[in-house]
Amino acid sequence: MLYKTKSILIGRKKEDKKEGYTAFISLCRMNNPHKSGEAPRKVLEYPGARNVKIYNCSIKYLLQGNDLVINDLDSVDIEESNNRIYIKCNQKKNPSL
Repeated sequence: MLYKTKSILIGRKKEDKKEGYTAFISLCRMNNPHKSGEAPRKVLEYPGARNVKIYNCSIKYLLQGNDLVINDLDSVDIEESNNRIYIKCNQKKNPSL
């Protein structure tokens, strides 16, 4: 599904390894949402996710929280198949670092 958004935050909930992990993707209105304290516009959850594949973008990894931040987006296309999440980014040509 295609979402118009400025940035996304990708992470996982801590759960029992037997049941698998729940991946979450937060859709945000501004770059670096982890610094603002503003609530995400929408949070997508994917229980039982095995992995996440990300295409066409520059990514920031947050050591403090083990999350990924992708800024400077025009849109993002997110699909799920067989407990795998595919994220295709439409990112501006010169993403901020």
